[in-house]
Amino acid sequence: MAYRKHIHCLLIAIFLILLLQPAFGIIDENRNINLIAEMENRTINPKPYSSLTSKDFYNEFQNWFEDRILGRKQLIRLWASVNGRLFHVLISKRVCMGKDGFLYSPFYLKDEMMDREQKLEQLTKIKQVCDKYQAHFVFNLIPHAEWMLGEQILKKHRPANVRNVENELEDDLKKRGIDYCMYGQKMLQLPLKERQSMYYQGDLHWNSKGAFFGAKELLRHLRLNKNIESKNLYEIEKKAISEFYTGEIGWEPSEKVYKMPWSYDFEKKFVLKTNVGDSIIQGAIKNGIQKGEIIIFNNNAAHNITVLVLGDSFFNSLGDYLMQDISTIVISHNTDVLKPKLNIDLKRLLQKYKPDFVIYEKAAIGLFCNSFQANFGNWKL
Repeated sequence: MAYRKHIHCLLIAIFLILLLQPAFGIIDENRNINLIAEMENRTINPKPYSSLTSKDFYNEFQNWFEDRILGRKQLIRLWASVNGRLFHVLISKRVCMGKDGFLYSPFYLKDEMMDREQKLEQLTKIKQVCDKYQAHFVFNLIPHAEWMLGEQILKKHRPANVRNVENELEDDLKKRGIDYCMYGQKMLQLPLKERQSMYYQGDLHWNSKGAFFGAKELLRHLRLNKNIESKNLYEIEKKAISEFYTGEIGWEPSEKVYKMPWSYDFEKKFVLKTNVGDSIIQGAIKNGIQKGEIIIFNNNAAHNITVLVLGDSFFNSLGDYLMQDISTIVISHNTDVLKPKLNIDLKRLLQKYKPDFVIYEKAAIGLFCNSFQANFGNWKL
């Protein structure tokens, strides 16, 4: 009898698990429904809003619950992966797969700058403010994957004319007396395979290999390129984290690692601090360049100078290389995406850190595809 009782309890437990299992998807509701909405290209059903006494309530509840069933996301991911890998069919209308298996957004091939005159005028004002504080201002444009690998995107999309873009921008900057560092044309002279190795397969960002190329060009331009020119180079395998497009298509490309250039001569030891509202925190904190400024100190750098960088996410990989030749690097986000600082107060940064150089680092995607307001709307000069 006891044996039968245990069997009955086990069957009841299995039944309850099967009954409740689909509801566990509600635990991670936000993450699940965002992915499902993108995959199925529709609006997710909201919580029931009709009265319990209304017959509409039960239809609304059923639709709401079905969108949150545990395992639905995984099944959709599997379906999306099979279609993407085997047939190159993606669920996202914004993302496409290139001939090389990389993910791209044709929209980011754009090579005509939005609000061009306003942006150029703002750069001129930034330079003028920097001049008052005796800080040399440099505009640094970083090319994203669509600009550097545009020939891999479907033929119906025209690759960006990087040569014309950079030449025209150079002319405009020269007229305004603005120093600049751009190297898109130089990167395009590299073999395709070399360029591909500088970017993530599922992202428009460059990896550390691309950042190494950019850091050398920037340091050469600043004439601070002593340690970065080390010949004792080797490569470190790094885990590839490329999430910009993968959330939209429901699966990840096969890329697992990439090669990070490093040198036996490079310094690995440095001090990190974060300044938030004039309170110094030891080490880096999450979204530190959004909340304040991250400061990198390297006492063994080739040059005892301070550089203020108003950068974006493309700068994340640059710091390890720039610090080899610059003793103090102060980094703050140039668009304040999360809006914790309310404004980007350039004069405060100049007064506080007294930099020798100010680098306005901007990815081409941000400068060309986003409006003046998105780039400079909360700047304070």
